Amino acid sequence: MMNHSVKNYGRSALEDYIMTWFSKKMSKRNAHRLANELGHLINSAGYGYGDTIEERAMFRETGTRIAEYIIGTLYDDPEDRKKFMDGIIDYARHDILREKGALVQSNIESISNARILSKDACIS
Repeated sequence: MMNHSVKNYGRSALEDYIMTWFSKKMSKRNAHRLANELGHLINSAGYGYGDTIEERAMFRETGTRIAEYIIGTLYDDPEDRKKFMDGIIDYARHDILREKGALVQSNIESISNARILSKDACIS
């Protein structure tokens, strides 16, 4: 799954979110690797993955499903898994909005602090 052609420009808020969850159950090195790969897949529009909307949707869906599989392997508690996946889905939704031209800014501390900005509306 590793894509060595991807340049690392530092971790995104999504990668930090994934790292927070995964590093509790595995080495930080492995958590970082997975967070980097999943971050690029789920945030496909932000990283420029895919030439078409369909390809970017495929990358997002793939990343989301892999994240769901991993969290299901690491955590037994269904509430923990749901909480993690709710955050992942929020990030994927932000990526879709970004793809449609909205400026989406996520606070590293919490996805719930995200702001979505567009010409017509500002939602906090």
